Amino acid sequence: MHYLLIYDVVDDYVARRAQFRDAHLALGQQAVDRGELLLGGAFADPVDGAVLLFQAESPAAAEAFAAKDPYVLNGLVTRWRVRPWTTVVGPGAAGVGPKSSQAPQPGGARPTAEILHDFPIQASAARVFEEITSPSGLDRWWTARSAGEPRVGTEYQLWFGPEYDWRARVTQSVPDRAFQLEMTVAGPDWAGTRIGFVLEEGAAATTVRFYHTGWPDQSDHYRISSFCWAMYLRILKRHLEHGEVVPYDQRLSV
Repeated sequence: MHYLLIYDVVDDYVARRAQFRDAHLALGQQAVDRGELLLGGAFADPVDGAVLLFQAESPAAAEAFAAKDPYVLNGLVTRWRVRPWTTVVGPGAAGVGPKSSQAPQPGGARPTAEILHDFPIQASAARVFEEITSPSGLDRWWTARSAGEPRVGTEYQLWFGPEYDWRARVTQSVPDRAFQLEMTVAGPDWAGTRIGFVLEEGAAATTVRFYHTGWPDQSDHYRISSFCWAMYLRILKRHLEHGEVVPYDQRLSV
């Protein structure tokens, strides 16, 4: 999904931005390195605003950028907002959203299947983020053994047994907001899929929006995995809310 971060700026923006420009560009480069920011720049003739194009599963990355941007913090930006952008043509277009049909598409391409689960957890977003990104947290509800750290580009080891020693690459990590893995070493229908979480903290609970996208089709393994994810995510919720810990070999039968 693409998102536009749109800035309205002060009248003397060009004159005032010089002292903050290096810090602003450094923040932008960090977002580029994480794979979140694709393009950014000011309008021309007149220079009365700016737009930054983000690619992510949610607006969280764009919102987090604005919250830290020196231009925003020092009053050069009078108003900012994030708008979802439905891109449908050109390299990198996100398409028009999930398809409900598995019928062949023009050119022989087929739509992919996805697993989606939305649910609340009565815990802070920080606690949920720690549990879905730290090896000790993952081992309490999903993996038998894991290793890795939540930085874009780093590798996670996800061990489920001798025949399931899988790997994944971090493609998005916004502390307390969003986390995504791309499966790089896995079974044939898991390889290349993306597993992610978007966290929205509220007054009493954090809403978790989970997705596992990029499945080649709605195979038997896809259907089984959809059930398994529901079971694993229930254990995640029960652990954070009640402190329950379920042994690895009992997690799909508890």
